[in-house]
Amino acid sequence: LKELESVRTAAAAELIPAATLVYFRLGMLYAELGRAQDANAAFRQYLERTETLKDAETLAYRKIAADHLSGRARPQR
Repeated sequence: LKELESVRTAAAAELIPAATLVYFRLGMLYAELGRAQDANAAFRQYLERTETLKDAETLAYRKIAADHLSGRARPQR
């Protein structure tokens, strides 16, 4: 978690699409830790930064992020 948080600002400056996964991964970790507000903020950042990307992997991650924001996410096991 600390490592992802430490690169969050740097990820914003990156041009490669893979850098946006920092926001997605933070959202997932925050959700697991019960930090709903932080998770939602990270998922929103991910969705904002990937809205023009149409590759299959990004679309799958976008669906997961959107499901979390809408409350439709499956509980973690």
